[in-house]
Amino acid sequence: MPILPVLQCFVDISYLASLKEEEGKSIKFSVVLVGRQEGTESVSINPSALLVLKEPVPFTSSTLPKFAGAFDPQFSTIAVEFKETDGDPYIWGVFQHSQKTNNLSEDVITIHGNFGMRPDFFTFTTRDRGSFAVSRGGALIGRFQAGYFVSASPTPFMSESLGAHVLAAIKRDPLYTTSNGIYWHFVRSVLELLLEETSVRGHGATIVILEAARPSIANHYDPKHELVGNYNLRDTIERCLLNGSNTVMGIAYRKAACEIIQRIAQLATVDGALVIDTFFNVLAFGATLTAPISHHPALIGPDGFGNSKGQPFDISRYGTRHRSAFNYAAANHNSTVFVISQDGPIRAFRGDGDRSVLVWPDCNTSMYL
Repeated sequence: MPILPVLQCFVDISYLASLKEEEGKSIKFSVVLVGRQEGTESVSINPSALLVLKEPVPFTSSTLPKFAGAFDPQFSTIAVEFKETDGDPYIWGVFQHSQKTNNLSEDVITIHGNFGMRPDFFTFTTRDRGSFAVSRGGALIGRFQAGYFVSASPTPFMSESLGAHVLAAIKRDPLYTTSNGIYWHFVRSVLELLLEETSVRGHGATIVILEAARPSIANHYDPKHELVGNYNLRDTIERCLLNGSNTVMGIAYRKAACEIIQRIAQLATVDGALVIDTFFNVLAFGATLTAPISHHPALIGPDGFGNSKGQPFDISRYGTRHRSAFNYAAANHNSTVFVISQDGPIRAFRGDGDRSVLVWPDCNTSMYL
């Protein structure tokens, strides 16, 4: 690990650069602190994963925003070192790596030229203005967000956390039994990808998920738009399961599933809520949630480790979208409501009987990038 002054300078420059804009847009970049010799040795098996600059570029909060625009942080991480001669930081190269994937979008075939993992060194990756993910390789250390550092924890979709409620509904689906539980892993990937795609497409959204096998007596929403027909996402996932041993067809059906998820995510970007069920049928979009005001306490739900402190969540600090989601979850115990915020976090609400509403403050959390 670098000495403290070096690390502090690296963090300060990265943070200040993330606050700037280029043509009215926030700067997206990923930077790694590693010397040229050590960085080069780390890719000796696959030298093409590293591009070296003929002339180093000064690493400052002014130069980084302009330089970073040439490299997408999903595929590239900018390498920085502090020269021993003058102690100043310089950009000396760029690591190339594969895009983040999940069970649906991962490459199941390894080919020559596939760059693989992110560099296994101290890395900062921007999420938004002043918001960073701190990582090493594919492992997340934590996040800086709203002035706080949040340590990495497993995704709330683990079966010890929010996932327990979703899993209970999925177990009623015949596909869960016939697939020996593998269907659950696909469902989890679908939900994670749906939230991620919705987040990058709009400035805020609400997604309501109802249990298909246990419809609510009072749905508490006014559907502005309803579609006749089906996206057939569940059927496509079933095809993924049936073709698990057929690599070519498996890739084709996974690609089809990803495209369907992207289409559904686009529906959530219009004003109002997207309402779907656990069979992934689209029930409505642009919907208005009409549940009565709830006075239940809001409590933070168990994290991915299953740890639950029952800490209160101050719902009064949040606006109409969050309050509507809270009221809806309180009135419909068989529902899970996600709110994608403009400031980055994806929050989930789930009614805990007539006692309280459980809240997961950030469904972006994960142990991995």
